[in-house]
Amino acid sequence: MAHRQHMDGVLIFFAQHPEYQPTGIWSKKEGKGLSGQGGNAQATDKPKQFAVFYSVEISMEYIVYYINKHSGSYARWYSTQESAQKLYRKECGAIIPKFTNEFSDAKQ
Repeated sequence: MAHRQHMDGVLIFFAQHPEYQPTGIWSKKEGKGLSGQGGNAQATDKPKQFAVFYSVEISMEYIVYYINKHSGSYARWYSTQESAQKLYRKECGAIIPKFTNEFSDAKQ
């Protein structure tokens, strides 16, 4: 199974770290997204490109590398615009991780 991350049409973005190279590109038209707005401008008229990685592990390792490179700003993966990052942080903060909460409740 390959994990796909949205691309802005440029593979050179991944050349920053030789271990985390994508194996190809997959295209798909974008849906409405979480908020109906998207982190970048919604493009519903043409397919967006996504990087395909060899494994989920490699794609997650790249995301960790990317977040660390940008001083822990996980919201930068969503968008480079501060206003969109703020919305993304808010949306992520509203997610209730039921699985981890169940483990937490079991310990008590």
